[in-house]
Amino acid sequence: MLDEEELLKLDKAAQLILAGERREACEILEALTYRNDPRVYRMLGRTYLLSNDSSNNIQNPELGFEYLHKAIALGDLYSSLYVGRALFHGDLVHKDYELAFKYLNNLKNSNIGEGHLYLAACYIKGLGVEKSDNDAERHLRLVIANMDNNTKDTLSIIKRNNLVKYYLSLIKVYLTRNKYGEKRFRRS
Repeated sequence: MLDEEELLKLDKAAQLILAGERREACEILEALTYRNDPRVYRMLGRTYLLSNDSSNNIQNPELGFEYLHKAIALGDLYSSLYVGRALFHGDLVHKDYELAFKYLNNLKNSNIGEGHLYLAACYIKGLGVEKSDNDAERHLRLVIANMDNNTKDTLSIIKRNNLVKYYLSLIKVYLTRNKYGEKRFRRS
């Protein structure tokens, strides 16, 4: 667990990353690795994976995945999402749907909508797992229940993988209200 001073350093690193000062951010984060905190490992992993601008090039996929795996070992679900997503799309690694599903399946009981979106795509197309309309529908319901900005941005995977018609024909789900005013799903 990070103390107050270390949390301030973590925030400073996040600000530096947003400002494009990734090398300086990594120095701060590297100094915090002795605390074995999954947030530090996740930030380092993401920074090493995404840093490919020409002025501050510190991209190192091998090191990035190493840090994400350390965070996963400490139970960090977002790191499972990042590794699963990279394997799903073949970003900086060879595309591997079975391994992607293994990482994404860590999110099955989470409230991370983006993870459920990827799981639904795996079940719809049978990517890394046996095809299952029931499991796909269950995860799509969880996508809607856990919609956030990351999930909205990730909805592009539907388009990217030509799944739009299949999603629509599979669920045709819409939100309605029952007599108690609760949201529920209804299949048309």
